Amino acid sequence: MVRINPDVKRQQGISFLLIDMKTPGVTVRPIQLIDGGYEVDKVFFGQVRVPVENLVGEENKGWEYVKFLLGNERFADTSVAKSEARIRQIKDLAAQLCAGGQRLIDQPLSRENVAEVKIQLKPLEITQLRVFANASKQRNSTQEPASSILKLKGSHIEQAVAELLMDVVGSYALPYLSEDELEMPNLSRIGPDWAPTSGTRLFLQPRGNDLFRR
Repeated sequence: MVRINPDVKRQQGISFLLIDMKTPGVTVRPIQLIDGGYEVDKVFFGQVRVPVENLVGEENKGWEYVKFLLGNERFADTSVAKSEARIRQIKDLAAQLCAGGQRLIDQPLSRENVAEVKIQLKPLEITQLRVFANASKQRNSTQEPASSILKLKGSHIEQAVAELLMDVVGSYALPYLSEDELEMPNLSRIGPDWAPTSGTRLFLQPRGNDLFRR
């Protein structure tokens, strides 16, 4: 998104360009995330020249296009099905692990915590279905505040699920091994097979490689 016309309203002076990352003047600097991985970058443009044919759509209409794209991106980031799968996995683990001589799944507080997250997830699923229905009627999803709600609340629920997992697995949430380390045959493991990737990575990066993908 580039500003081409500074003499109009801010939203109207933006155009959408496709820029080859190998274009002279483009500099990319990776940003290390809290879990040690690299998924985002700083991108700098120094006197970058882009062909006119790389313009997407009409000039000065870029903001309209990006609103549409962001609406769909937020919708895709809801991760309702992923959160539901993780809750099922948490319930399975809670049925295996004990505290104070009682299975976690049988303890009122644990059951209450799981139920609270599930209660928050159901309205999110309904909202997602409503956005789906509006899209099928050819409505402009970018005008739906629901798409922004999906992104915000979906992220909060993913974090709540991660915290719930760490509560359930307890000390097994501490071990952390990279994908390469997991393949080392002589590496001693701590706890069950799912322990090395149980809680830390999921908590720091909900969309990373966690035990639910293994």
